[in-house]
Amino acid sequence: MLVALLLNFCALQSGADFRYAEVISDQVEIRAFYDAKAVVVFTAAKGTPVKVVAEMYPWSKVQIPGGYDLWVYKSLATLDSKTGVYHVKGSRTRSRSKPSTHADSHSLGVFPREADLVPLLIEEDWIKVRAPESMSAWVLSAEIKATDANLDDAWQQHVMQRQAVSIVEVIVEEPVVVDIDPTPLAIVDAVHIEIATLSSFDESKIAIDAEDFFKVAIPQLETLGDQVVMDYQAYDFELVSLLETQLAYVLWHTSNGEHVESARAAIAKLDGMRSYYLSRINNQLIDTPLAQQGKLNPELRKLRDRAMFSRDTTEGTTDIVVGWVEFKPRAQATYPFEISRVKNNYLVQSADSHYKLRDFVNRQVIMRGTWQSTQGADGKPLFAISEMRIMPTSK
Repeated sequence: MLVALLLNFCALQSGADFRYAEVISDQVEIRAFYDAKAVVVFTAAKGTPVKVVAEMYPWSKVQIPGGYDLWVYKSLATLDSKTGVYHVKGSRTRSRSKPSTHADSHSLGVFPREADLVPLLIEEDWIKVRAPESMSAWVLSAEIKATDANLDDAWQQHVMQRQAVSIVEVIVEEPVVVDIDPTPLAIVDAVHIEIATLSSFDESKIAIDAEDFFKVAIPQLETLGDQVVMDYQAYDFELVSLLETQLAYVLWHTSNGEHVESARAAIAKLDGMRSYYLSRINNQLIDTPLAQQGKLNPELRKLRDRAMFSRDTTEGTTDIVVGWVEFKPRAQATYPFEISRVKNNYLVQSADSHYKLRDFVNRQVIMRGTWQSTQGADGKPLFAISEMRIMPTSK
């Protein structure tokens, strides 16, 4: 009763249900209960936005972008084989921080009836799932800093970076050829953007001085962004891929804070452009005669996949990629780690075990390496790391 009163007293009273804060330390552990011995349910990187919903000194109760990964008893949910997600059966199904009902397996709340839960791991009678964002856990208040700033955009960016992928293989029937008018599905040529000048900026030139590169790259990026907003079919795969590579070179070599900030902002703009393009393609996919038959138009699928896997992943190709390291274990998965950016995910491995990837989970990094053959049922490309660095900050 006393705890409940304290929580009610300390809960936010500003009229909003939460206030924003940012993680101010590296690798901050968020726990299932306000106890230093409680299970860690998430490790937050510095700069991660959180929503503070209650406080009880020295702890704060917070929600995170995308929700926590929690456990549910398998018999209390049913699998939808068409979508690869589980649906909660009842209205009082508890989440658990560990796959057990022991006292140290705290509940972060109950799942809403019929909630869609993406399965991440299955252990005997338990399923680890991505829980709704409404569930909250505990962090030491000293590890976060409250802000009056509106962090909605940063929150959404983190949500997209943490998109959960089901470990359940969804069987999709191959598209059938039907005699329909292809005109509504035709994809017009993208507005051509001259990139010869931009292509002249190789890694050595960018490493010496990125200033001239930005003078050419930023206007072209802004132009492409404006064109895509007017017509999503103006999305230029070649230009996007080139810019991603060159911006990664900047971040790899520079120690100039302004250059770091400019490169980060440009990458965020590319991510936003990709997300917008994919949303329009997905709308097309579900609004066709084929979709009404439960099929997917093959040409649109190719465009979607090309945007989602934007790198040249030909086996043996060397590359440099930027993203967040994520741990996504799957049943019988050989490669549980991924490098992820908005709508852009690749499997990664440290072939010589030089890098312990678990130490980099939820950290933004730059990786250099070589593409290997595709892996897994979803055919994700595998990137073998040769070098890796933590993403530099602008400060």
